[in-house]
Amino acid sequence: MLLGLITPVENELRIYGYENESNVKAYKPGIITKIIKNSYDKSEVILVKSNDIIFVYKNLTNVKVNVHDKISENQILGQILTINSENYLGFEIWNKNAEKLDPIKYLKNDL
Repeated sequence: MLLGLITPVENELRIYGYENESNVKAYKPGIITKIIKNSYDKSEVILVKSNDIIFVYKNLTNVKVNVHDKISENQILGQILTINSENYLGFEIWNKNAEKLDPIKYLKNDL
Protein backbone atom coordinates (compact mmCIF):
# COMPACT_ATOMS: atom_id res chain seq x y z
CA MET A 1 0.00 0.00 0.00
CA LEU A 2 1.11 3.56 -0.69
CA LEU A 3 1.77 6.34 1.82
CA GLY A 4 4.54 4.92 3.96
CA LEU A 5 6.45 8.18 4.41
CA ILE A 6 6.02 11.57 2.76
CA THR A 7 9.00 13.87 2.24
CA PRO A 8 8.85 17.25 0.45
CA VAL A 9 11.82 17.92 -1.87
CA GLU A 10 11.83 21.22 -3.84
CA ASN A 11 8.05 21.32 -4.39
CA GLU A 12 7.95 17.58 -5.08
CA LEU A 13 6.44 15.15 -2.62
CA ARG A 14 8.25 11.85 -2.38
CA ILE A 15 5.72 9.31 -1.24
CA TYR A 16 7.38 6.07 -0.22
CA GLY A 17 5.64 2.73 -0.66
CA TYR A 18 5.76 -0.11 1.82
CA GLU A 19 6.44 -2.74 -0.79
CA ASN A 20 7.84 -3.07 -4.29
CA GLU A 21 5.59 -1.82 -7.06
CA SER A 22 2.89 -0.24 -4.89
CA ASN A 23 -0.12 0.93 -6.91
CA VAL A 24 -0.36 4.64 -7.69
CA LYS A 25 -3.85 6.13 -7.83
CA ALA A 26 -5.00 9.41 -9.36
CA TYR A 27 -5.45 12.21 -6.83
CA LYS A 28 -8.12 13.95 -8.94
CA PRO A 29 -10.01 13.12 -12.15
CA GLY A 30 -8.64 14.50 -15.38
CA ILE A 31 -7.15 13.81 -18.80
CA ILE A 32 -3.78 12.14 -19.41
CA THR A 33 -1.89 14.78 -21.41
CA LYS A 34 1.53 13.18 -21.63
CA ILE A 35 3.45 10.03 -20.72
CA ILE A 36 7.23 10.36 -20.75
CA LYS A 37 9.45 7.26 -20.83
CA ASN A 38 12.90 7.61 -19.30
CA SER A 39 15.29 5.42 -21.28
CA TYR A 40 17.96 5.62 -18.56
CA ASP A 41 16.11 3.96 -15.67
CA LYS A 42 12.97 2.69 -17.49
CA SER A 43 10.69 4.83 -15.31
CA GLU A 44 7.69 6.70 -16.67
CA VAL A 45 6.17 10.09 -15.85
CA ILE A 46 2.45 10.82 -16.25
CA LEU A 47 0.95 14.31 -16.58
CA VAL A 48 -2.75 14.64 -15.74
CA LYS A 49 -4.66 17.87 -16.48
CA SER A 50 -7.51 18.61 -14.11
CA ASN A 51 -9.10 22.02 -14.77
CA ASP A 52 -6.19 24.53 -14.62
CA ILE A 53 -3.91 22.22 -12.62
CA ILE A 54 -1.47 19.58 -13.84
CA PHE A 55 -0.61 16.65 -11.57
CA VAL A 56 2.74 15.01 -12.26
CA TYR A 57 3.35 11.42 -11.19
CA LYS A 58 7.01 10.37 -11.47
CA ASN A 59 8.94 7.11 -11.11
CA LEU A 60 6.24 4.76 -12.43
CA THR A 61 6.27 1.37 -14.09
CA ASN A 62 3.52 -0.88 -15.45
CA VAL A 63 1.52 2.18 -16.54
CA LYS A 64 -2.17 1.33 -17.01
CA VAL A 65 -3.31 4.47 -18.90
CA ASN A 66 -2.70 6.09 -22.28
CA VAL A 67 -2.42 9.67 -23.52
CA HIS A 68 -5.89 11.28 -23.91
CA ASP A 69 -7.52 8.82 -21.48
CA LYS A 70 -10.12 10.38 -19.20
CA ILE A 71 -9.39 9.13 -15.69
CA SER A 72 -11.33 9.14 -12.44
CA GLU A 73 -10.25 9.94 -8.92
CA ASN A 74 -8.47 6.93 -7.34
CA GLN A 75 -8.06 5.17 -10.68
CA ILE A 76 -4.86 3.12 -10.77
CA LEU A 77 -2.31 4.81 -13.04
CA GLY A 78 0.55 2.35 -12.63
CA GLN A 79 3.00 1.18 -9.99
CA ILE A 80 6.00 2.68 -8.23
CA LEU A 81 9.29 1.62 -9.81
CA THR A 82 12.00 0.48 -7.41
CA ILE A 83 15.42 1.88 -8.37
CA ASN A 84 18.51 0.97 -6.35
CA SER A 85 16.25 -0.18 -3.48
CA GLU A 86 14.42 3.18 -3.44
CA ASN A 87 10.69 2.82 -3.76
CA TYR A 88 8.93 6.19 -4.04
CA LEU A 89 6.47 8.16 -6.12
CA GLY A 90 7.50 11.70 -7.09
CA PHE A 91 4.36 13.88 -7.06
CA GLU A 92 4.25 17.47 -8.31
CA ILE A 93 1.47 19.98 -8.86
CA TRP A 94 1.82 22.63 -11.60
CA ASN A 95 -0.37 25.57 -12.54
CA LYS A 96 -1.45 26.26 -16.13
CA ASN A 97 1.86 28.10 -16.77
CA ALA A 98 3.82 24.95 -15.81
CA GLU A 99 5.05 26.57 -12.59
CA LYS A 100 5.50 24.16 -9.70
CA LEU A 101 3.14 24.78 -6.79
CA ASP A 102 3.91 23.85 -3.21
CA PRO A 103 2.06 20.52 -2.94
CA ILE A 104 1.77 20.75 0.85
CA LYS A 105 -0.10 24.08 0.63
CA TYR A 106 -2.24 22.84 -2.26
CA LEU A 107 -3.21 19.61 -0.52
CA LYS A 108 -3.85 21.45 2.75
CA ASN A 109 -6.29 23.80 0.99
CA ASP A 110 -8.08 20.80 -0.51
CA LEU A 111 -8.88 19.19 2.84
